[in-house]
Amino acid sequence: MRTIDIKLTENILPLGRIPTGTAQQKRMNRKTGAFFNSNNIASAKMFYTFYINMERLKHCIDEPFTGPVAVSIDFHYKAQRKKDIGTPRTKRPDLDNAVKLIIDCMMKCGLIKDDSQIFILNISKSWRSSESVRINVTMGDVDEWPKMERTEEDGKEKAANNH
Repeated sequence: MRTIDIKLTENILPLGRIPTGTAQQKRMNRKTGAFFNSNNIASAKMFYTFYINMERLKHCIDEPFTGPVAVSIDFHYKAQRKKDIGTPRTKRPDLDNAVKLIIDCMMKCGLIKDDSQIFILNISKSWRSSESVRINVTMGDVDEWPKMERTEEDGKEKAANNH
């Protein structure tokens, strides 16, 4: 099993802030009806792709990984008040859109082949003393992952199909 841990800290982040571009921020040309990326999303994509690609090269990954992948992404936003540090952030950007952007960048730079390989996805967004993004990617062959526990429901479905 192979794990890549990417930590983008305040001194690496553009202007010391987490890019706010998300996968949902496409714009439409009113004349042609074609969709295009806003400057915000284009710069966020370039930023994430660059740093994910640097880690891919550092770990000597020449071809996209094709097996099961577990991904954990933590967004830490700078708290304005000390009492907020460590508490959940419930403001925009939406987590699902921010994560989609990072996963798209993982595919674009050749770390993984397809986002359907991700079978575990842990994401969080919280207030901290400084801004950072932490991306942890664990890749392994099918037989390297522990088998998932069977539940009672699994047995009921099987029994129902046998009758």
